[in-house]
Amino acid sequence: MFRKEVERYPLWAWIFTAVSAPAARLAGRGPWLPVLLLAAGCCLLCWGLHRLAPDEPRFGKLYCLAQFLFLIPVAGEMIRMSQDCWPTGVSFPLVPATLALLAAANAWNGAERASRVGGILFWLLALLYSLVLLSGLKDIESSWLAPQMSLPSGGLPLILLLPAAALLLRRSGSRKAEQLGLGLIFLFTAAAALLTVGNLSPRVAAAAGDPFYIFSKSLRFLGVAERFEALVSVALTMSYFALLSLLFSIAGNLAETIRPDWGKAGVLICSVGGVGLLLAPPMPGGVLSAGALFLWAGLPLAYWGVLKKGEKKEKST
Repeated sequence: MFRKEVERYPLWAWIFTAVSAPAARLAGRGPWLPVLLLAAGCCLLCWGLHRLAPDEPRFGKLYCLAQFLFLIPVAGEMIRMSQDCWPTGVSFPLVPATLALLAAANAWNGAERASRVGGILFWLLALLYSLVLLSGLKDIESSWLAPQMSLPSGGLPLILLLPAAALLLRRSGSRKAEQLGLGLIFLFTAAAALLTVGNLSPRVAAAAGDPFYIFSKSLRFLGVAERFEALVSVALTMSYFALLSLLFSIAGNLAETIRPDWGKAGVLICSVGGVGLLLAPPMPGGVLSAGALFLWAGLPLAYWGVLKKGEKKEKST
């Protein structure tokens, strides 16, 4: 069941849903111009990888094991981030652990089924995000959007490279979905960065732990002040659910590749290991981003480069 092909359109709706919450929260810390450049670079890299990648992942067991082991700390940090979805409520480990349990249940039967849930959540989040972002357009202070150059959040590349991790799944259907999905991810990340900084100021956005959530508190809709933070909390929770279910589905697919019928065990190990890491100190976002760049992008790019050269030599002979 973990080796079933996933249709590209539901897959990319699922990926966008998964990326949206952490991307908005990290991109909002600004400055917006480096965030836009980083988002453009990561999306172009992911687009190039998807253009080169075969629909059927062809990696050795050692590579799959390395990918599987890397997914555990990534899932752990995403579970840790999810406990801040409700800043005014309780944030003890039981809440993110429950979310991880639900995500594991969604991934239990493979990515093909889990992608259907991600596709449904996409439309709910599209409505909520549109309401929040459009409501913030009128309150932008143009002077706060003066370009500034400094490094964005170290964990942001990890999130923006998540579409590259989807190459570990079998895919089918139109490749146009990849362009649409990556375009939506870039536009949403850019909008979140610009609107958060433009509404809060660069200083406040950089100092805030969760500027996107703070930005939602001061919004007006049709001239009336509205309390959007509850809607934003719901949107963030659904996004982290999709993100964790995506990571667990990939883990199951990798485990099934390493050894047949180990897919469910892979989901269980990744989810339990991720929850267990809540008891450990958080890992630096820059370290995980470097790992994602190496494992999700660098190694596959080198592998496909060698593969393409081998195919050309065979054709020439």
